[in-house]
This record gives sequence, structure tokens and C-alpha cells, in this order.
Amino acid sequence: KEINTNLEYFRIAAKEGNYQKQWELLKIELVYKICENYYKMLYASNISENSDALKGIKEEIKVANSRIDKAENWIEEAEERLQHIEEATMELLELLKRFETWLVDQEGRSRRENVQIHGLKEGAEDGAGSMTEFVEKLLREKLELWPSFPFQIERAHRALPPCPSPESPPRSIVVKFMSFRVKEEILKKAWQKKGFMYEGKKVFLDHDYAPEVLKKRKEYTEAKRVLREKKIRSQTPFPARLWVFYEGETRIYNTAEE
Repeated sequence: KEINTNLEYFRIAAKEGNYQKQWELLKIELVYKICENYYKMLYASNISENSDALKGIKEEIKVANSRIDKAENWIEEAEERLQHIEEATMELLELLKRFETWLVDQEGRSRRENVQIHGLKEGAEDGAGSMTEFVEKLLREKLELWPSFPFQIERAHRALPPCPSPESPPRSIVVKFMSFRVKEEILKKAWQKKGFMYEGKKVFLDHDYAPEVLKKRKEYTEAKRVLREKKIRSQTPFPARLWVFYEGETRIYNTAEE
């Protein structure tokens, strides 16, 4: 419509003799209108394309949100399962700890009539009729026990590790008595004498501790050394505690860390 109007202006101008100038204006106007229409068409096309693209993006976002929701649900379920597993693991660890304590206690009870003799060189029992006869004669003589003392030894043997080399410390001798009272009496005598000498070597007696108990008792070694240097009396009663007697008080420690 606008082009037709401009053509009409051109006819009028031609009649008046100004058609050259009007023709230039008309060309400019035509180019402007063509460009304007082109950009309008291009804009409309871009809007359509952008709309399609936006629809695609929205669909992708929708799918992504769905996957995120599923992932969040899965993570929440996994965290719940992990929490249950952690709780079950803690219960099992606590049960295992109680079971280990029970085993150590049972092993200690099975050794309660036992005594270990430390410091006797390998082969010291050679020549005796048996290990039992050797131990009875040794203890009766060194602990000055009366001739009729009822040892009631059930069995006696070297500790189970293989025979050591001549340069290594000798294995201890494990003695099992039939009576806990007899075992305690012998230990009491040995501790009163603070051990005894045999063929130039210091020999001492102690309880037959379970390996786990013995390990814990050894942890007090450095503390007991320092206490001896400072002339502070201490004891390590069964199973593995440290009693310190200081300034009229008895202080009890359940671990070496304490």
C-alpha cells in the first residue's frame, strides 16, 4: 500500500517536472521498506527458531530435573542404608570386643593354676627322670619347702616356641598344679625370696598370663622402671593394672597411657 502511494506521488511529481528528485526518494524509500520487511521476517523466523530451541531446552531441563530427583532419592536411600550398616558395624565391633574380653578371661581362668619359671637355661632338666621331678626338686630346695609339701603337679613343660639359639634367652617352664592354693603358696614363697639363683643365673616365678594380658602388662615396663628409680612402690595385679603407692595413697591405673 505504501509503495502504491509513493508511485502515485511519483506520477504527480512527473507531471510537475520534478520526477528525477522524486524518483531518488522513491528508490530510497523502496530500499528502506524492503530492508524493514526483511528484518521483520528474519526477526519472526528467529523468534520461531528460538521458541523451538527454548522448547527443546525446557524438555532437556525437565529430563535433567527428573534424573536429579531420581539421583537424590537414590542418594537418600544409600545414606539410609549406609547409616544402618554403620550402626550394625558398631554393634558387631562392640560384640567382638565383649567376645575378645570373654575369651581372654576364659583363657586366664584356664591358666589360673599355672606358674611360669623364667631364667632356667635350656637343658637344665636333662638328667632328671621327668620335667615334673626336676621342678619339684628345684622348688623344694630353692624355696625351702618342707619335705612333705604337696606339690600336686599335673604337668610341666617348656613353653611352646621352638628351642632358641644359645645366644637367645631360654624358654620358660610352664607348671600346672592341681590346686590353685598350692600354686599361690609357691608364688608367695618365690616372691618373698625375690627369686633365686641357679647355676649362676637369676630365676624367678610368675603367673602364666594369657598373651593378650602379658602384652598389656609389658606396656607398664617403662613406668615401673621410673617408679623404681624414684623409689616409689608399685604393683601390677591381675589382669593388667598398675597400682602406685605414693604419699599414703593408692592410685590405680587401668592402662599405660593413663
